[in-house]
Amino acid sequence: MRGKGTLVSARSGALINEQPLMTLELEVDVPGHAPRPAEADRLRLRRPPQPGLVLPVYVDPRDPDDILVVW
Repeated sequence: MRGKGTLVSARSGALINEQPLMTLELEVDVPGHAPRPAEADRLRLRRPPQPGLVLPVYVDPRDPDDILVVW
């Protein structure tokens, strides 16, 4: 299912090849479903994105915890 994810926060953990591994906390909104919180883990980003950023997401209808964030 296609929807949108609004970034609530981003936190980093370890560095790999000088790039931080980040966990994004999102508010996921998919048409026909109530908005809900979700996490996208271990993304390699050069710098943390700003809260409020809206990104396209895809959610597996069989497993709503399986979320693909499109950059």
